[in-house]
Amino acid sequence: MNSDLVHLKALFSKAYPAEAAALSRCKSEEELYQLREIFLSKAKAALNSALVQDGLSLPALKKGIDSENSQGSQVLLEPLLSKLTNASGDKVKTYVQTALSNFNNVADLGDNDGALKLSFTLLGGFSASIGLEMGRQVATQLLRSTAMSFSTTFIAASAVSSAVIVAAATFVVFSVVIPLVYFILKPAQCVMLLINNTSKIISLESTHNFHGKTDTVTPLIAGATKYEDDDGDITRANFSGVFNSLKRSGALIGVETGYNFNIIDREEQIIDSFSLGVSNPLNGNNKQAVSFNRTAENIDGELTSSLSSTAKSERSDYEITMSMNSTSGGQSYYVATISKVK
Repeated sequence: MNSDLVHLKALFSKAYPAEAAALSRCKSEEELYQLREIFLSKAKAALNSALVQDGLSLPALKKGIDSENSQGSQVLLEPLLSKLTNASGDKVKTYVQTALSNFNNVADLGDNDGALKLSFTLLGGFSASIGLEMGRQVATQLLRSTAMSFSTTFIAASAVSSAVIVAAATFVVFSVVIPLVYFILKPAQCVMLLINNTSKIISLESTHNFHGKTDTVTPLIAGATKYEDDDGDITRANFSGVFNSLKRSGALIGVETGYNFNIIDREEQIIDSFSLGVSNPLNGNNKQAVSFNRTAENIDGELTSSLSSTAKSERSDYEITMSMNSTSGGQSYYVATISKVK
């Protein structure tokens, strides 16, 4: 196991000692799969319970989305934001794992540490001047894509509890981190981080699995938001979504998944659409694809000719860029960014 995964495993063990001990006792891949499903089921129940306490609920996935789990978008601030958007090669893997580590940090807080400490960790610990009210507002934004419909996007900051944030972070950790650090026969796995560098909402319209299964998706990714901190400085908060696809247990072929997204304004009008594709075949080259002209169902046409570790597509007012860590290896990491053309 490389040093990055060792660090991620250590964070997991600190945040979830009982679960880590149980996973370490597993003697087969099947036991690991079964135990992860139990943890995910409990985490989903805890998240739903926390949401109910706040008068919220998880939205139903659209009919075109074939996924076992959904979760909320993650806050990104500088310098991690720039590191992710500019990452290439091994840095893609490093910074995606850093983003995943932030979920571990949130989950390790517990329910009673208060909004200040919670917000500090949510934002990656990169700004010492994050104030209490800003933390509450950022928590509200984070919850927009987890629990809010478009018609009730803006709610009172005090309505968001730390229990909801901790439960949401726990759910992400169980779904994405456990396969990375505990599965013995590392399954073909594609971990993608989609960064929303626009002021619009990014909505997942559909998924299509040519091979493997979509394990975790982020149905809505909030638009970038600016806040004034306690010192009067303006801070920009961007949001990202985690997407995780895995090889099916016992399958001889790895993962190939297409995602179709809509760019939506505050009035719920679709401005544009784009598609992303990821592939980790186990035997062969890992691939990626971005397009404004394809759908989740036919993005594989772009994947078959894609051997580059970077990809880009542009149309009218928007552009998509995408980078992956390597064209080889059983676990591949991707960073995609949707931006407004200047």
